[in-house]
Amino acid sequence: QRYAGHQQESISTGDKGTMLFDSLCIKSTKYADLLNDLAVAYSDIYDYEKAIQMQEQANAIYEGTQDWLSLAEGLNHIGNCYRNKYDLDNAEIFIKKGLDVLSQNVTTEQYVLENINEAQRQKTFSVVQDRVQGANSGFYNNLANVYSEKGDNDKAIEAEKNAVEILRNRPDDEDLYISYLGELAILYKKDARYDEAIEIEERCLNFWEDYGDKVNISLSQSELASLYFEKGDTIRAIGYADEAVLTSRSIGDKLEIAEGLGFLSILYWKSSKYEEAEKCLSEALDYIQIMLQPQMKEMTSEQKQRIWNKYRNYFILYRDIVYKGEKDERKLSKLYDYVLFSKSLLIDSDLFNDELSARLNITWKDVQKKLTDTDIAIEFIATIEERTDTIQYGVYHALVIDKECQYPQMITLLHKKELGTRPETIGDLIWEPILIKYPKIKNIYFSADGVWNALPIENLLMTKTPFLLENYNIYRLSSTKELIKSHKKSIMSKAV
Repeated sequence: QRYAGHQQESISTGDKGTMLFDSLCIKSTKYADLLNDLAVAYSDIYDYEKAIQMQEQANAIYEGTQDWLSLAEGLNHIGNCYRNKYDLDNAEIFIKKGLDVLSQNVTTEQYVLENINEAQRQKTFSVVQDRVQGANSGFYNNLANVYSEKGDNDKAIEAEKNAVEILRNRPDDEDLYISYLGELAILYKKDARYDEAIEIEERCLNFWEDYGDKVNISLSQSELASLYFEKGDTIRAIGYADEAVLTSRSIGDKLEIAEGLGFLSILYWKSSKYEEAEKCLSEALDYIQIMLQPQMKEMTSEQKQRIWNKYRNYFILYRDIVYKGEKDERKLSKLYDYVLFSKSLLIDSDLFNDELSARLNITWKDVQKKLTDTDIAIEFIATIEERTDTIQYGVYHALVIDKECQYPQMITLLHKKELGTRPETIGDLIWEPILIKYPKIKNIYFSADGVWNALPIENLLMTKTPFLLENYNIYRLSSTKELIKSHKKSIMSKAV
């Protein structure tokens, strides 16, 4: 049942089995195997506390019956449970215990002699040898992951080398050997050993191409793109990143396509090729929206926050690409819509499913329909900060729509450095460019961004005409899509 994906049914059946064994007071290896299967089933549903509890009971029986190989595998499983609980110290302790049990108590010959009857020994020798060596290699690979997550890259490399070495001359495990080599390349990259990492990763790519494994071909191509990018060879990086996207397209994996396009857009952006960057990132964000919309109906606030943390850089990068590249109707329209969608990841957590689904599909055109001739709606945004030595400067803009515009307008307002150097003129820098462009408006609906969420920009004075803002009704919104959700009269009662 567990292998068929029915973990809960597997746990229910396993619990009945353990009760039967308990009633018979039987503490055999078969009972331990049942507890072990239960432990794995609990791991599959992320109940690591219960998994550890079951595995410790199984391990006690394995130790009592001197089934050292099963005990070692059980200790490793507990280590993995602790790793998944982010308890890396205990993860390291238990995986090492598993390795110690293997090295001190288990050889293939010994295990076969002690556990297999004479008639079956020759037949099962190679099977047991595979299990012992596979366990050793897998334990070292797990230990390498733990060290890597703890930030000890030297120990991670040493452990991964051990995992690789055990599998080096095992043709039946060549695919696993290549996978571990790929993980070693990633560790070398962390140490800036790019040439060694590239040599390994190119070997991996050749193997997966011969093997015909498109998923791993795409992963190797992406990793080579990352390595060449880190090395400073952007041209080769773009070449491999483009190949990775093509491979992902042939598989049809939308998530890999989106992430591949996202990385490719970063490479183009770094090369100041903003048109190419915009095309890639626009397609990536469209894929992300398509994938997220059905899922978001069931997401908690915490899950949405994690999704935002994962993809926020893509949404922010798109702002910068549009700002630095050639602006046109399509790009500015998409930019406004991406701002609306990204805010839904953060502010629409508690809506019912049907309402959330409708809110996710709101566009700037829908907002525009709610405006009168004397209204404008503004999404204030910040683009990526430009670094000069140790000082970081950001640029703030207003995305503005009115009743008649064909597409949103992007008005550049000020640099972040001006917030601190001329605080008395911030009101002028923010509002004057907007009011000059829209002289007939009376109502301003705006949503802030970044540090402006904590800045009362609607209350700022303008030095040239101190009381100019008194001529306008200014409404702060969490998103301009509130004009769709709320009654306008309700919003207008909150005017500054």
